[in-house]
Amino acid sequence: LSLSKTPDQNIYIGIGDVYYILFLRDGQSTNDINKAIDSYKKALSIKETAKAYIKVGDGFLGMKDVISAIEHYKKAIQLEPLSQDALTANLRGWNEAVRLAPLVAENHIGLAIALQSKKDFVNAEEEYNQALKLDPNNEIAQRGLNSLAQDKQKARGMQFVEGALKLQSQGRFDEAIQNYVKAIELTPNNAGLHYNIGTAFQAKNDFEHAEKAYMKALEM
Repeated sequence: LSLSKTPDQNIYIGIGDVYYILFLRDGQSTNDINKAIDSYKKALSIKETAKAYIKVGDGFLGMKDVISAIEHYKKAIQLEPLSQDALTANLRGWNEAVRLAPLVAENHIGLAIALQSKKDFVNAEEEYNQALKLDPNNEIAQRGLNSLAQDKQKARGMQFVEGALKLQSQGRFDEAIQNYVKAIELTPNNAGLHYNIGTAFQAKNDFEHAEKAYMKALEM
């Protein structure tokens, strides 16, 4: 760090990681975890990145400050919504929240949402139901179950789309079209699926049906 001409975020993260390892290895000294958090915060001050937010969150999690940890994990997700590291960190935070306070319905809802974002629908449903056991009138948990059902349907639709794309690449156009149709039944408002059907019909020289599919996509 002393040799670098400009502050380097990764070096600060590296220093923080060393202090974090010392914290875990040497009896969880508060001094070590504070130094880790301080270094991670310096990394974050250089540039807001999902990685830096996750590291600060992990530091707070080591301090059992779950609320601050989750706040930083959420900021990481806001910066990079598709980051698996950020989604996994958020899941880590909510797992700890449930472990520390298992009778708080909101913690189970937070964990359910984190699981849902990782497409772990089975365990997400279990957590929503656990929240409802603790608080039967919890509207957020009920809405979560409804959104979970929609996500399951979308995921099933994507399975058909992936199968259709594979079949189409193999020249099995009729089978591909059948899979696209099944996907449309599950996600009827997806204009892209009608476009894909059009490409399959066009590839098999059925231009009439291809044109109808393209027009449907344009209408949507």
